[in-house]
Amino acid sequence: MDMERPHRGERWIEACLLCLLKEEDSYGYQLQDQLNLLSLQENPIHISLIYRALQGMENRGLVVSSWTGGGPGPKKRVYSLTPDGSYALDLWMVRMRARRDMLTAMIDKYDGLKE
Repeated sequence: MDMERPHRGERWIEACLLCLLKEEDSYGYQLQDQLNLLSLQENPIHISLIYRALQGMENRGLVVSSWTGGGPGPKKRVYSLTPDGSYALDLWMVRMRARRDMLTAMIDKYDGLKE
């Protein structure tokens, strides 16, 4: 498994996509809607960033994709989490919790200065 870090702008989106895919298999535009509902940034997330991240994660074995169709509308490329992707998500959560703890400590320190 290649755990090479994604490009700077895509770091946080990888963790979010892995988390959403752990919940259920999904396709690009559905993932875009779910990410935008999380309000992770002020502006909507562009679909090209999502597909670039998904392609990079697929190249690294964190997700797999397959085409589905048969119903009305165009075929969709559906992404699924792999065991390596689940492991990568676990690592992301360790890093995110550590970052959260550092931020909380700094905010608590600042709030203590205001008293």
